[in-house]
Amino acid sequence: MTCAKNLRAFVFNQILTTAAQVADVARHDQEFMRAAELYTGRADFEVGNLVGELIAAESVPCLPVLRYKHSGLDKRAAWERTWELQRQEDAVDALFEELTTKARRHEEIKNDQEIPS
Repeated sequence: MTCAKNLRAFVFNQILTTAAQVADVARHDQEFMRAAELYTGRADFEVGNLVGELIAAESVPCLPVLRYKHSGLDKRAAWERTWELQRQEDAVDALFEELTTKARRHEEIKNDQEIPS
């Protein structure tokens, strides 16, 4: 398997991995090494450090408190509350639809069982 395929596996299959593991794969990719040499301007760059820097520059913190400013946290909390209320409303709508369907079926069965006079 080529390095590009290995790197794609990390990304597209969402394999939890370390920067060191990515660097180990990248170290064996000649195209990456040529591009990295051009990027760093040096032939003696440290692959692990470069990969770590590239990952850090593109990463997004997992915790909301690290992603948002205080005002953003407030807005996020308000949206989360809105989403929770919407889920509750959707659950009530689904239950109402289920009960309405059952009531219609019951009424149809009752009407079918009535003896005509």
